[in-house]
This record gives sequence, structure tokens and C-alpha cells, in this order.
Amino acid sequence: MMEAIQLLNFHAPKILRTLGLMEAQIAILALLVLAVERWLRQPLPKVRYALWLVVLAKCLLPPFVPLPQAVQLPMAQFELPAILIGVASPQTQTLSLATIFLMFWLAASLILGMMALRRYWRLRSQLHNAQRVTLSGIVASDNTEFFWPPIWKAEHLPTPVAIGLFRPRIYLTSAITKAERAALQAVLYHELAHVLRRDGWIVLLQTVTQILHPFNPLVWLMNLRLSRYREEICDDFALQNSNVPPRQYGGILLRFLENNTTLPLALQAGTCFLETANGFKQRFKYLLTPKEVTMTRFTWKYQLLLAGMVVALLAASWQCSRHLSAPTAPSEEKLVATVPPPDFVDYDKAPALAKRVFPKYPPLAKAAGVEGTVYMKLWVREDGKVETVKLQKGSGTDAGFEEAALRAATQFEFYPAMKNGKPVAVWVSIPFHFKLGEKPASPETPAAVRSQTPNTNEAPTTGFVQFDEAPQIVRRAAPVYPEIAKKAGLEGTVWVKIQLDENGKVREALVQKSSKPDLGFEEAAMAAAKSFEFSPARKNQKPVAVWITMPFHFKLGQIEKTNQNQ
Repeated sequence: MMEAIQLLNFHAPKILRTLGLMEAQIAILALLVLAVERWLRQPLPKVRYALWLVVLAKCLLPPFVPLPQAVQLPMAQFELPAILIGVASPQTQTLSLATIFLMFWLAASLILGMMALRRYWRLRSQLHNAQRVTLSGIVASDNTEFFWPPIWKAEHLPTPVAIGLFRPRIYLTSAITKAERAALQAVLYHELAHVLRRDGWIVLLQTVTQILHPFNPLVWLMNLRLSRYREEICDDFALQNSNVPPRQYGGILLRFLENNTTLPLALQAGTCFLETANGFKQRFKYLLTPKEVTMTRFTWKYQLLLAGMVVALLAASWQCSRHLSAPTAPSEEKLVATVPPPDFVDYDKAPALAKRVFPKYPPLAKAAGVEGTVYMKLWVREDGKVETVKLQKGSGTDAGFEEAALRAATQFEFYPAMKNGKPVAVWVSIPFHFKLGEKPASPETPAAVRSQTPNTNEAPTTGFVQFDEAPQIVRRAAPVYPEIAKKAGLEGTVWVKIQLDENGKVREALVQKSSKPDLGFEEAAMAAAKSFEFSPARKNQKPVAVWITMPFHFKLGQIEKTNQNQ
């Protein structure tokens, strides 16, 4: 169970980012189509339908067009010790907010999918006792240029419908088979238009789209527009081939609307002759609108417009690149070099860290139990400031390690590299290791440590307290050698100022001086100093509180500790 939660927590942010990008792209394209619709003067239903088909295609296409990526520079010639960012291993795993929202999204899609299946099986049950009918005297004698699919009659259908993908059929209601010849002709040609246009496939894609995007209102709007314009196209086909006047055809629609109160819902199971009441009003209005000859042709202007929308579809399918080429910190403008740095700069003395900032362990990665390593390249100027940051090698995950390391690297400061006694700008490569189950290194700098002062009500920080008998160490604790410094083969010395009370207990420990700051020596020395115990200093045979200074020498192979009384 823990592994499943970790897996969900890890993959949920990436999936939601992709879904969010898709929803934004769909919204942009749908709003563009709405704007084009308002701009066009009474365009053909075919044109409107084609425009919304572009949006339908976008709903089914994930982001696939990559954006241009920054050119990666050659590997840096100098590598600093790795930065270790550790956190305690989580004892329990809980669902992240991203995982909860993703599960909510999947639940909504599952509900819509079940509704679509239920509606399909309900329609199939209504067709169970359908009977084959022969209407050759109605349609075949009038027009033999079309291939007519099998025609059936079902007793319980609320409206005529064309159903089937590979072997479509037309199903009529009992009432329409008893209607006058003109009405029957109009209905049959309307359903034939659906069959010839293979509209069943589009209805299926609309249903899939609605299931995949349950929370996007523009997807619901797209499906309503596609259904309306599809019916208007089939109405035009029926009017052209049945010789029924538009007003009489509208009367047929009105008669069906009055006799049928149960109308198909948003997730269709077939191409129905009758839709929602609002859709019927739009169709009736379109039927009674006079049409010019130029409005009945798919002109080259409309074709050019459709081509432009296809280009917009590609533009709205960009894929965000994960390659980072510039820092995202607030000081981004000053970190972008106007002139590309050279690939290699020779130097006599390598740069050294003067200030480091430890990245924050990404919360989602920590919750999912994910570890990783990121390699960053820093262009360090002559004054030791970081000018440009490049991602040299990512962690191979979407846990956010790259972004965390990038933000931290932009705030680093260095002692510059030297060439012939002069500072030079160089490339620096730094690996950042994100590990769970290890104590995180303190982001506090030596300057910040030295700024802390003990309580002046107990003992002055810089004051001198005379004593006759110096304090003696009763119990000492060896400091833990910093893992970063050990792996890098670095040694150093830290002078710690310790305040002792009248009982010889350590009240305060401050870093007075460090030979190699920001490598973890200061934190290790202070932690050890606070664990020391002393016999109290004495003045006139009475215990007194004093300050002492103790150097901690960090040497590979041994840790030497000496003390010096003040």
C-alpha cells in the first residue's frame, strides 16, 4: 500500500501538469473558434462544424510540439564537492493534494463513462424487438444514387436514429412509419445523411472527449455546437433530396418535439433526428432563414480559414521543455549573459565557495520517497558572482529537483578563480544530491552564526570573567565529520566559543572562526560542543560562569580536540 501511495504521489504532479496544459490549450483554441464564429457573417453549418472539429481533434491530442531548447554548452572544467540535501525518511505516507485531485478527476471520468455505457445499453434494449421494414416505394423510386442501409422499425424509440459504425442501420419509430409520405421522406434522408457522413464516429469521439475532460466547460460547449451544426447539415441534405419545403420540414420537427418528452442527453449513443429543445429552436430558426447562393457553397475563403485553424491547432499543441537554460529566481535578468561565455578558461587557482545556499527538498518528492542527483553548471564572474546557470544533467524524474537546485545555485558566491594573479571568470560544475533519511545540512552561513549573542543578563558575550581555577572537561563528544567534506577530502578547523554556567553546563556555543566555512564543520563543532560537560570554574572557591574558546580540528583519519581557556 505504501508503495502504491508513493507511486501515485510521484506521478500525479506530472499527469496534472500535462492535463492542465491540455485544458489551457483547448480553451485557447475554443475561444479562438468562438471569436471566428462571431466575426463570420452567417457562415455555412459545414464551416462552423469543421471549425469545431479542429477543437475536437485538439481535445484528443496531447501536447506534442516541442519548443526550441537552449543549446547546451560543453562540460565545465571544474567540479566542486557535491551539495547534499537530506531529510528524515517519512514514517507514514499520505496522499498528496495532486494525487487527491487526480483521483477526483478519474472518478468524474469514470462516472461519465458509466453513464455513456448505460445510455448505449438502454438504446440497444429499445432496439431489441425491432422489425425490418421495406420502404422502396418511398425512397428507392425517388432517388437511386444513394446506397441505403437497412431500415428497421422499433416500438419504443422516442426519435428516429442512425446507429452503427461499420454496418450502420436506420431505426424509425412506429409513429413515423405511419406518417405521410413527405414526412417519412424527410426523416429518412436526414438519417441517411448521418450514415453517409459517418457521423457515428464523430459522436463516439465526442463521448470519449467528454469523458477525458469532465471539468472543462468549453468541451461541453464544443459538443453542443457540434451536435447542433451536424443536425443542421443533415437538415439541409434532407431538404435538398426530399422536396419538402422548409416550413413543412419545421412542422415535422415541431410535431416530434410535442410528442416526445424524453430527449437524448449530452452523451449520445447515436445520431438522433431530434435533440434538446434549445437545439431544436436553433435548427428551426436556421430552416426559416433565407439563404443566398453564396452561402450554400464551401468557398475558397472558408477553405483558407479552415487551413488557418489547423495551423492554430499545431500552435496550441506545444510541449513545455524541461531543459532549463536560465535561472527562475527574481534576479533572472541579471543572470542572463548578453555574450555567450567561452567554452574553456584557463586558470592557476580554482574557485572556492564563499557562500552556498542549500536547496529546499521538493515536498512532493519527499512525500513520494524519491531521491535524485542534479548537475548544474555555473558561470562565475571575476567578482565571484554567479551570472548564468545551466542544467548539465537532470535527475531523470519530474520531482522538481532541477528547479530547486537552480534556485539555490543562482544565490551562490565564490572566491574567484585566479590566472597570473588576476581573477578570471570560469565555468563551475556542482552536483546536488537529494537524499532521504539523512540530516539536512544547515543553510546558515558563518556570518549568521557569529551574529548570535548569548543572553547578556546571564553573562556578557565579550566580557572577561576572572577565575582562580579553570574549568576542566568531564565528558567530551567527538564531532561527526561532515559527509560532504569527507567525500571531498577536505580538512579544517573551527574555533567555538562556549558559555559555561556555575555548574559547568554548556549554555551557549557560538562559532568564533572557521578555516573552511560552509562545508558543515561549523555545525558539527557546535553540536559536539553542546554535548560537553565541565567541572565549573572557580573564583575565591566559588563556582562562576565563564566563556571559553575551544578549537575543533577536523582531519581525515582522526579528529583532534584541544581546548584553550580564556
